[in-house]
Amino acid sequence: MTAKMYISAEEREKDLLNPIIQRIHEIYEDRKVTELNLFLTGVAAFNNDSAVTLHWILTQEKPEHLTLATFGYGTMAVPELAIISAGDRRWIRPDAGIRLVAKFPSKYYTGEPSDEEREKGEELQNNPAYHDQERLLDIVNNFIEVKDCVNRLITGRDLSSWGFVSGCGLDRELELLPKFA
Repeated sequence: MTAKMYISAEEREKDLLNPIIQRIHEIYEDRKVTELNLFLTGVAAFNNDSAVTLHWILTQEKPEHLTLATFGYGTMAVPELAIISAGDRRWIRPDAGIRLVAKFPSKYYTGEPSDEEREKGEELQNNPAYHDQERLLDIVNNFIEVKDCVNRLITGRDLSSWGFVSGCGLDRELELLPKFA
């Protein structure tokens, strides 16, 4: 049996992680479910800590009998791309816009930092959100060269050409979703 779960932009924007985790665990506990189709819809980003937690649950707590298919539908940032990467099969809308941002002092930062960036970089190193962002970039870097994509817009087509996604296209269900659900 296949379970379908939608995580809306509103849920991500309001950082409603606990109800999302509860729904995932309910699916995990149902032995009849052999596949989970997880859809990220709309335009919004999880906070970094929530994305790290959700990635952990999707990869480390997932029962062995379950296959996870992740579907990206809409504009994404690093947190959503890391969640999509948790899928055994990954689908992203071809025209989805993805922006990978790495600020100084990230190991993925490219270019020469300004004095202002250096100053802010020292503050960032003491910020847990910065370390979560680095973990998310590390997750994505397992699939694509982050330094080659950082601070520019990439698309689902790009990810498909780099082998990140299993399919670049829309199945019938994604076609029926409103673009900014």
